[in-house]
Amino acid sequence: MKKIILFVTAIMPFTCLSNDIFLLRHAEKLKGSDPELSVEGKKRAIRIAEKLTPYKPTLILSSNYKRTIQTATPLASRLGLDIKLYNPRDNRIVFESIKNNKGPIVIFGHSNTIPLLVNELSGSDVLISENEFSKVFKVSDGKLTILDSN
Repeated sequence: MKKIILFVTAIMPFTCLSNDIFLLRHAEKLKGSDPELSVEGKKRAIRIAEKLTPYKPTLILSSNYKRTIQTATPLASRLGLDIKLYNPRDNRIVFESIKNNKGPIVIFGHSNTIPLLVNELSGSDVLISENEFSKVFKVSDGKLTILDSN
């Protein structure tokens, strides 16, 4: 019971944030253990950058895998921002960054990690199928909106 209470207490402050938080899966990838983006994935990464630039993110977080870093790079380049890396098996850096940042945040992750973050930030259950790359989840004031990167 103590673990559950500590977990809920640690998450509660994030549901009250006024920052826009965008969460999305990496773009289409090649095969392999740590694959790079495919040609289509590189095109999608550019479209993502075009769609998210107007929101003027002040922080970009990416898991420490090639495909997520490559998906985040066009946006970071457009905005002149560095990409802050995190281990997708340990979200402490993500939550600390959210808590300490002023302004919109973009988080790049995976089909099995982004839904967990969306749930923790909004209380909404979402799914991303293995062949789905276009969903962009926007959490603002704890409310979820689903956008499209196409």
